[in-house]
Amino acid sequence: MVIRFAVLNLQYWNKGGRSMLAILVFGIFLFLVFFGLAMMIGLPIGMVLDYKKKQHNAELKASGEKKQCPYCKEYIDPEATICPHCRKQQ
Repeated sequence: MVIRFAVLNLQYWNKGGRSMLAILVFGIFLFLVFFGLAMMIGLPIGMVLDYKKKQHNAELKASGEKKQCPYCKEYIDPEATICPHCRKQQ
């Protein structure tokens, strides 16, 4: 579907006398710009969320509310005999 749209778009713009190569280069440029913007916005957000998750997990471990599964490293109830994430016996 996306490829079909791209081809139709190229054909439409080519009718106006524009070069297919110029259109392709412009499309690649737009992709790189939007990809770069997504990385500039997404990476810091992901880093903050990861830091908050690690901080929360450290608080759970310190309080004794949860224990860490030795196999998958997820936090589970201390009374659990089987990890709900990896299904391994504790």
